[in-house]
Parts: sequence; C-alpha cells; structure tokens
Amino acid sequence: GGSPELVQDGKSGFVVPPGEAQPITDRILELYNDRELHKRLGKAAQDRIRNDFTVEETARQTMALYRELLASKPQEKKKAANGRFLKDEDA
Repeated sequence: GGSPELVQDGKSGFVVPPGEAQPITDRILELYNDRELHKRLGKAAQDRIRNDFTVEETARQTMALYRELLASKPQEKKKAANGRFLKDEDA
C-alpha cells in the first residue's frame, strides 16, 4: 500500500502490494537491519518532497488540469469556482 505517486520504489522508499502482510514485514525488517539503507531512502524521500512537491508546482499542475478539463467540455459557458464566467483567454 502507500502512495506510489509519492514513493519511488527502491529510491525514496518501498511500494508494497496492498493487503499483503509479508511484503511490508520484509521491507520493515530490511530497513531495521540496514541503517545505511534506512538513512539513504529517508534522505531521498525528503529531497523528493522538498524539490518535486512545492506549493508552486502543485498549483501549476492543478491549473493545468483545470485548463485541460475546461478544454474538453463544449465551448459554452465556462464558470470559475467563484461563479464568474471566464473568457477564453482566462480558461
């Protein structure tokens, strides 16, 4: 389980199949027994979140998704979340 979109398996953590106890048990024991691996994955995870998941990047991706969704709708009236109608150049 976990968040595979956040974790790069083997680089910044481990992704294990949901609902299966043995794979997660194995990975926990691996991290417990290998302190260098534990430190390396922990640092890589922190660096990934700090560099790849900034507020600015998240906002940019959200706006791109909204624009894509608006573009896929018929070109009738487009309404922003605040209730205003958007001009095509605002969408």
